[in-house]
Amino acid sequence: MQNDMQESVQEKNIKEKLTQAGKSIDTDWAVEKGKSFLSAAKEVGKDILYALRNPVSRSVALAEEDSKEASVRIIGFKAVLLTVIVLILVNMFNSKTQGYLEIPYFSTFLLMLILTAGADYLEMLLLKITTGIVNGKSAKNAIYSVISGRDVFDLAIMLITFILFKLSESIWMYVGGALIFLDLYMEFAAYRAVVEMSEDKKVYVFFITKIITVAIVVFLTLLIGKDIVNDIMYFMY
Repeated sequence: MQNDMQESVQEKNIKEKLTQAGKSIDTDWAVEKGKSFLSAAKEVGKDILYALRNPVSRSVALAEEDSKEASVRIIGFKAVLLTVIVLILVNMFNSKTQGYLEIPYFSTFLLMLILTAGADYLEMLLLKITTGIVNGKSAKNAIYSVISGRDVFDLAIMLITFILFKLSESIWMYVGGALIFLDLYMEFAAYRAVVEMSEDKKVYVFFITKIITVAIVVFLTLLIGKDIVNDIMYFMY
């Protein structure tokens, strides 16, 4: 009897130690991942600030290094940030309609992937293809720097437009529309700086690529997000 009790106590102690060890491992893993996330966030923050101050020279520097790590971080950061914000808004919308209308989360998530990272990588691919067709030359990862530089301005424009919308509903559309031209000009300036070919060809390559990218993204958006837009419009009006 006593031996059975001792064995039971030992088993209990072993289970408690294993449970504590598991919690310790989980805590260590969470702390490690938290530190990694904060480190990555700091790097993204530095990249964004530098890109806002030096949009073209940053693209040139990254093209010369033939590095894509900083650019991929920013492209990913924009995609994750906007997707999370939109999913939160969708959740608020679904709660407000109380089941009368409900926007599907998966379709919204898929749509945001297309509008963010999908559109970025599509434009990157098309720029590489069209540049190669006309015998343009650039570093292997140069176009990454062009797209990520534009993403930085995209985020800045969205922030400025949102603040203006809260302050004055009469001017935010005009300011936001004007800033879009800055966004396009910055991207084209970066593209010109990192690609070697005729300046005349650069104009047409960039313009054609933009048109094709927008056409494909709009088509996919209408294909996947048509019901989402219709539900929102129906609820509003």
